[in-house]
Amino acid sequence: MYNTGAEVAGSGTFFVPLVNVSQSRIAGKVPPVCGPCVPPVASATTRQTSGGHFAMATLCACGCGLQVKPGRKYRHGHWAKTPEGRQLRRECRIGQRLSPETRAKMSAAHVGHSVSDRMMAALTARNKSGWQKTVADKISKTLTGRTLPPEHVSKLKAKEKHGAAHKWWRGGTSVYPPEWQSARRMARKRDGGMCLGCGGGVLAGSHRAHDVHHVDGNKQDCRQSNLITLCRSCHATAENHLAISISKFRAILSARYGYVYD
Repeated sequence: MYNTGAEVAGSGTFFVPLVNVSQSRIAGKVPPVCGPCVPPVASATTRQTSGGHFAMATLCACGCGLQVKPGRKYRHGHWAKTPEGRQLRRECRIGQRLSPETRAKMSAAHVGHSVSDRMMAALTARNKSGWQKTVADKISKTLTGRTLPPEHVSKLKAKEKHGAAHKWWRGGTSVYPPEWQSARRMARKRDGGMCLGCGGGVLAGSHRAHDVHHVDGNKQDCRQSNLITLCRSCHATAENHLAISISKFRAILSARYGYVYD
């Protein structure tokens, strides 16, 4: 009797005794073999060698179910998909920076590409419930209520660049006057941070303040009588229906603060 095979120590792979079927048939001596010894048809877990031999093939250790070459444990590139491979690749990248040439090539390769709806849905779901959301919550909780020391604030202010010295300077082409930032802060403080269009406040946990809208649409007119605090929804509606919103918001400001309009 022919044995059905032996297990290679520690590999979990069984190899069948290799029988040269073609030569045995030519000699008229076909040995009585069972199914596991010489499979009639090569399957996903068998491989055929030269001369008609059959042997059990080894599957990739990553769990993909594909065969590997003799003497190999993984298919090419599959080791990187294992937890050990990912951890080692992550450790090798710590502290490394991509060269400008590599960054330029990566940027050029993504030009014109768009994220599919399926991938966008997966990213959205992962950001809302995955580890990114957990990390973001931890960072937010850690930084809530913290303030920078005075010496740190003074260093940051010393490094600030304004006007032509700033890297984003475009020749002073902004549609807003220089007093816009301070006027916007005063309008938010006057309105208590509330949207005067719908009465809504800032959502709990949100770090984004409401917008400040120019009632008559003139960005150069930053008087308090021409500024009103609005949420993003009311602001978009006001911008799209400016002619209708002017009288509405002037009536609100007049009743609330006593402003008089021509």
